[in-house]
Amino acid sequence: MANEFTYPKVKPSEVQLWINFTARNYTNRRASRAAGGGNALRGRGPLFQATLPVPPNMSSSSSIEYNEGESTTTPLIEGALTLGGQQGGFLRSVGGLVSQLPVVKGLSPSLLADLTVGGYIGMVDMDRGELLFSGSGHRTFQFNFSMLARSDEEASLISQLATAFEAHSLPEPSAITNEKMFHPPIWQWYVFGNNGRQYRNLDAGIWTGFAQTSVLTDVRVNRTGAGGAYSSPSGDPIAITLSLSFTELEPNLRFPRSNQIGSNSQVITRDSF
Repeated sequence: MANEFTYPKVKPSEVQLWINFTARNYTNRRASRAAGGGNALRGRGPLFQATLPVPPNMSSSSSIEYNEGESTTTPLIEGALTLGGQQGGFLRSVGGLVSQLPVVKGLSPSLLADLTVGGYIGMVDMDRGELLFSGSGHRTFQFNFSMLARSDEEASLISQLATAFEAHSLPEPSAITNEKMFHPPIWQWYVFGNNGRQYRNLDAGIWTGFAQTSVLTDVRVNRTGAGGAYSSPSGDPIAITLSLSFTELEPNLRFPRSNQIGSNSQVITRDSF
């Protein structure tokens, strides 16, 4: 495969843990998304693969969104639960029920104000505000690599690898019209050991946090990573720093009764029983 890269080439046995990044064609089909992308028309196979040592700086960030609001509760139901012995506050619940009786609710607003809000004892409505879940932010992942070439071949390799990451973050023009273009590739990654064990599926939480299909949102390449414009005999940079930021394509959910994370597509297409 022309777009498959592995760094380092020199002394790879020194690497204990590897990380593989794979890009595939975009799809809106849930099962295909959960499997890493690809579609029948443009191909399901990898467009690009890169295997690198697990970097010393690899992080993820999650955000959960809440809005201020009020959940739906009524004095009638709360009072019934109290009368049934399921919660405390019997006398206060009785007071809440009484306040909902038509004879009480029908009293003149000015009379109630005199007795409560603007009146003698300064009683006001209970603050029942709370934070209500409104959505899960899309998780982001950050990887920072430092690649130092130890041969002329490796210098060419790291230069091509960095450029390939930049290229595969971009959309592709259509061959049949100037009015359309193809969505940038979508990505998955997994970690594996030098003994061949892959930390994915049930083991994915160990190193990747159950990372789901993502898009490559930021690529930063420093081709003077050696502190200056130092090149190999063939003219390639001898040191490159590469920073990659990915954002998951969909919000995540927690699988029932587990600590496992799954994308919207993965959870929706799971077996029912």
